[in-house]
Amino acid sequence: MIKKIKVSSFRSQYESSDGRRLCVFTAKVSEIPTEWEEWRDVNVRDTKKRSDVFNAIVDTLKNDPEEMIFRNLGITIVSPNVEFDNKTNTVTVEFSDKAIHGIANGGHTFSAIQHSLLAGPVNAQVKVECIVGEIDPKWLVDIIDGRNRSRAVQTESLENLAKSYDSIKRVLANQPYNDRIAYSEFELDDRNKRKDVSIREILSYIYCLDDFDRNKHPIEAYSSKGAVVDYYANEDEKGKKRHTYILERASKILPDILELRDVIYRDLPKAYNIDAGGSFGKLTTMGVVVHENNPHPLKFIDSATIYTYPDAFIYPVLAAFRKHIDHRAWSWKEKPLVVWEKRKADIASAMKDVVGTFSGNPNKMGKSGLAWRTCYDAI
Repeated sequence: MIKKIKVSSFRSQYESSDGRRLCVFTAKVSEIPTEWEEWRDVNVRDTKKRSDVFNAIVDTLKNDPEEMIFRNLGITIVSPNVEFDNKTNTVTVEFSDKAIHGIANGGHTFSAIQHSLLAGPVNAQVKVECIVGEIDPKWLVDIIDGRNRSRAVQTESLENLAKSYDSIKRVLANQPYNDRIAYSEFELDDRNKRKDVSIREILSYIYCLDDFDRNKHPIEAYSSKGAVVDYYANEDEKGKKRHTYILERASKILPDILELRDVIYRDLPKAYNIDAGGSFGKLTTMGVVVHENNPHPLKFIDSATIYTYPDAFIYPVLAAFRKHIDHRAWSWKEKPLVVWEKRKADIASAMKDVVGTFSGNPNKMGKSGLAWRTCYDAI
């Protein structure tokens, strides 16, 4: 198989005495050939399982696409021939033997890219490293094994082993989405499919509603879910593990939090259109996609929406509800869905003002204290 790829950059990095070459190029994720899916057998350790790693990459592609090239290690391929045409900025990649050619590392990245593109265009770049030349299969095994051993065990996996999330598991045990939550890396469901909700995401929603005042906003819930995992894994200033008192108390209202998240996600576009006089479906530069004839199911409630859009819209709104929580007992001062019905018009109007400020850059909006404070004041 021979594929031509339009690239943003290309560099030859090294050539050995026996003619093997190492080169690297960057390209738009949409340029990565879908046909490479059939060329993954070369990585004997690639189980093609979609895990928490997959979820994290999808999250970056959806909410922070311009950071993809910096956060992600990319894809490594093995090819008998890679040629660069500097007149057309085109790279020609050849695969001929599935036993020794194809994706040697970065299978999760490849899968996440293909998955994300199904939802619409993605403005992201990815790095592709190329090992080129005659390949000895024994040498190739060592290369693949070494490259696939580079990841450390994630904190959430260790915390799950330490039973730090048991209070969450107990509360969510009877929820219809329980079997879809991955509490550590590489968790699959009964059908051998990836679990599509990470404990990182669950913790980020709790963090949104933690005890932060008007002047300190839980922006890390959106911008750095890894930092949120570490926050609850670490000790506070008194030397007490946060999961032993925050997560155990917060777990009591976690089903309400997850329901609220989905209700906001479903209803915000309608409120934006009707109450705020906007046109949510036209916010394409903010990552909004309309699926008129193919509504997407929500994560935690039995409902669907024709809109998909970045989490930058949701987190500041959800976090505003923290003022309605008694954090000593982690109980609601007022039912959250009642508050939402009362205030969603004001929230939608506030969001419209925020969108006008950050038009074309949802990630910047999600990281801006202005967006979080505006939503906080609207409730």
